Amino acid sequence: MNEMLSLTPAGMGILRLAIIIPELRLADPTFNSQVMASALASAAGRGCRLALFPELSLTGYSCADLFYQATLHEQALVALDTVAAATAAHDIAAVVGLPL
Repeated sequence: MNEMLSLTPAGMGILRLAIIIPELRLADPTFNSQVMASALASAAGRGCRLALFPELSLTGYSCADLFYQATLHEQALVALDTVAAATAAHDIAAVVGLPL
């Protein structure tokens, strides 16, 4: 059987991807997750279904000894829940980073 392939982006398996470099505050996962949630809403509104954020995007990269503090880890996990809720609300997947 000879079937024609759909030439639409969805028919060809194309995925619209957002690469997002948000404003971040070091050791402030709450702020960072709110900015990321807003960026996810914007990306989803533009038809993206996957968003990539930088490494350690929930905490910031250069927290040095703060990475060893339980408080930062706890805040990062709460912030991850905020980002996860945004992905569910906007039907978009996200790759984020946090120290564990």
